[in-house]
Amino acid sequence: MSGLVCPICGTSGRVDESLRCQSCGTCWEFGEDRRLRAASESTVCPCGTRNPPTRPDCEGCGRVLQERCPLCGSLHPLGRRVCPRLGQALPRRGPARSLLALAGVLLVALATWTFAKPPVGVPGSGPRLDVVFVLDATGSMGDEIDAVKQHLRAMIARIQAGSPAPRVRFGLVAYRDHGDEFLTRVFELSDDPGRVEAAVRRLEADGGGDTPEAVAEALHAAIHQVGWDPDRATSRMLFLIGDAAPHQDLGLDFRAQVRAARARGIQVHALGCSGIQDSGEAEFREVADLGEGRFEFLTYRQEVVRADGSAGHVLYQGGTAYEASDADASWRRGASRLMREGKARAMSTSSAGPVPAASAGLENNLDSVLTESVMDEARKMGVSY
Repeated sequence: MSGLVCPICGTSGRVDESLRCQSCGTCWEFGEDRRLRAASESTVCPCGTRNPPTRPDCEGCGRVLQERCPLCGSLHPLGRRVCPRLGQALPRRGPARSLLALAGVLLVALATWTFAKPPVGVPGSGPRLDVVFVLDATGSMGDEIDAVKQHLRAMIARIQAGSPAPRVRFGLVAYRDHGDEFLTRVFELSDDPGRVEAAVRRLEADGGGDTPEAVAEALHAAIHQVGWDPDRATSRMLFLIGDAAPHQDLGLDFRAQVRAARARGIQVHALGCSGIQDSGEAEFREVADLGEGRFEFLTYRQEVVRADGSAGHVLYQGGTAYEASDADASWRRGASRLMREGKARAMSTSSAGPVPAASAGLENNLDSVLTESVMDEARKMGVSY
């Protein structure tokens, strides 16, 4: 624009239509005194969010910050009486325009409120929970690891579907045994579902081969290396998941680790997988007792063929077999609960029972047990599902 002098470099006639000096590159605007001044490169909302100059509303709270200028067509901060680009006084608003502006503000506020609830799987602003899985990753745990891989996304979605949506972070400590490829492998707590899922998918069952495993070392890593939230208002849950007893003649003592967890406000649960009843059940029950948590056997389901040729389902829990009366998803609540509800009966070991169907694999309810346990804790903190 001819006649305009850049206040920085003093060059005349080198300020273009966007009020940028072609000599020094400085951007300018007209102030209320109709003099050039340096233009702000961003708009700061009262909520503290710094927004780009091309955005009419706040990225943080949705508040309307700028309006379209009737003279130059650009966005200017609300309340301007002078066009910062042309230096000309803006026409006064009539009642109709004021009402339209108010309607626009209300629409933005309504949209902000409507979409305030986070989508499923995204951490919300409700109660905070830190959840860490301490998972045996030896060769016998393939089915359980696969269950977590297959259902983790759905688990997170169910937990986050509460009202108010809880803010849940998940972490993982995988453990094997002394002499294996690794003793422990730590994935720190994160509220990013994709990051958590990627960590689980990298996990494979391998190693082991003998009964005791590095449980104490895994508990130690889970207590000290995952980055627990120090806020006392955050609920902290640790789930020990395995099928073998801890070493008691090497290094760390698992009981001391559980006591250390409780001293930090971490509640410790223990989930016994298939085979735990042969070696490790007593220790896992002690872990849950010392950790003020709960011990629970996982339930496994297998399709079978009865003597009369009909199809059925057998549930295995803690070394006992149960025949289920139906094939719905209620088995995921556990065989012992179905027994109490009259939907399953213990099978006699003396009589010939049904035989597994061709290519019938074992399913387990690890994902359901973990999900329901976290949801129960969230309910205690005021979340409804």
